[in-house]
Amino acid sequence: MGFERYINNLMDVIRASEREEQKPVEMRVVVGSDKYVIGDFTKRAGVYRLDMKVIELGSESDKLGGKEYNSFEELNEQVVGSGGDYELFHNDEGLFYAEKVSGVNAGGKDGLEEYSFMGEVARVVIPLLQDGEQVHYSKLS
Repeated sequence: MGFERYINNLMDVIRASEREEQKPVEMRVVVGSDKYVIGDFTKRAGVYRLDMKVIELGSESDKLGGKEYNSFEELNEQVVGSGGDYELFHNDEGLFYAEKVSGVNAGGKDGLEEYSFMGEVARVVIPLLQDGEQVHYSKLS
């Protein structure tokens, strides 16, 4: 009974915080040796969108921005199927897709230096919890 009350209290905190701040909230908590995600960004009702950060003219990924997706799964299928080599990342501010950027620059002791990094391509616009929507939680593996 204590665990359910704890989870329900956290769900109330998430709802109140989203109403106050007008931005989505997700919590990751540890209970004993178990880890949980509460208010999962990928399980929301409502419309998801992509905020494109890098626009490559003529790229298939350009067509993904500005569209609305009815679920995170639908959005993710479109991104993965767009032909880019994108990886989904999760940080304190939400979810975003990045693409590996590689190149060579002059410098280094041998004259040329190779580099690569993950460059942000698009940020996922996550819907706020809808009135009456159940706050989803799940155990992380």
